[in-house]
Order: sequence, then C-alpha cells, then structure tokens
Amino acid sequence: MHSSESEKCNDQATDDQLIEQIQSRETNWKDLFGQLVERHQASLFARCIGYLRNPDDAADASQETLLRAYRGIDSFKAESTFRTWLFAIADNQCHTLARKRSKLIVDEHIRNMAQVQQEIREEADGVEPAQDVLECVHSALARIAPTGRDVLQLRYFSGLSIEDIAVTLGVGISAAKMRLYRAQDQIAGLIDQRQLSRAA
Repeated sequence: MHSSESEKCNDQATDDQLIEQIQSRETNWKDLFGQLVERHQASLFARCIGYLRNPDDAADASQETLLRAYRGIDSFKAESTFRTWLFAIADNQCHTLARKRSKLIVDEHIRNMAQVQQEIREEADGVEPAQDVLECVHSALARIAPTGRDVLQLRYFSGLSIEDIAVTLGVGISAAKMRLYRAQDQIAGLIDQRQLSRAA
C-alpha cells in the first residue's frame, strides 16, 4: 500500500485502532501518535485555558500533558476513551501549575506586605500600601494555624533562613520546610476563596 493510501486509512481509523497500532509499535507509530493527538489538540488547549485563564500557562500545561501521554501511552486501556484519559492528565497538570502559580503570587504578596510594614515602621513618607492585597493576606494569616503563622512571620517579616527558622522553632530543617510549604498552601487556598467570593 502506498504511503498516501496508508495515511488515508489512518485518517479514517478510530482512536482505539490508532492506539492499538501505536502500542504494538507499528513502523510509523510515532507518526500515528502525532495524528492521534492532533485530533484532540484544540479541545485540549481549550480545556487548559478554561482552567488556567492564561494562554501561556495553558500552552505549558498542554505541552506537558502531551509529553506525559506520549510516555504513558502503553498504560492506556480502553476502559475509557482516549479523550477522557488525555483530559484527566490535563486536569492534573493544570491543577499542579495553578498551585505553583498561587504559591509564587502568595510569596510575592507576603514579601510586599512585609516591605510595606517595614517602611511604615521607618515612617517613610508617602507610603500607600495596597490595601486590597494587605487586607487579603492579613485575613488569611489570621485564619491559619499558629504554627503556620509563626513560620511565615519568621520567614518573611523577620527574614530568617530556613536553617535559622529550624533553630528558632526547635525542629529539623525538613520539618521547617514542610511547615512553610503547608502554610503557603493554606494561604493560597484562602486567598483564592476570597477572590472567588468577591468575583461572585
């Protein structure tokens, strides 16, 4: 069969038929995988941008999803459709990326709040703190557990290193890191809830 005829047959093949050929490592299986994902690429990107609301982040999540699908195609079983399986990977990647972005935003907010408060303590002229940000972070800080609040204050307001925080709290470095990461997660979640309630 000529290559053009073969491509035409593959175009007409179902997702399951393509996957079967890919998993059996047909000669052109990589091309078949490209053809398979091309069918779902637009809807995959739409899924990611609907979750992340940012084209660049959606592109990153889509690319990582396709990479993981490529690496894990042999584990696919026809218990669900390929689209469902692909979207499950995408949802996980979007969630992971969104949490990372939230941590970065929270980190910046807390650093800014600490800087503003330091300027106020130094009686700097013309300091106008971003009230929405400050109120949001202050409210979130007040709602988390004291252990989380303590580690955040030591890190951002006192400027201590992880090693110094561990000594101050009388815990190991790994425990200090865990407390900091957990507190950042809690703050991110509370800020997300506040922003969503305002948007509603």
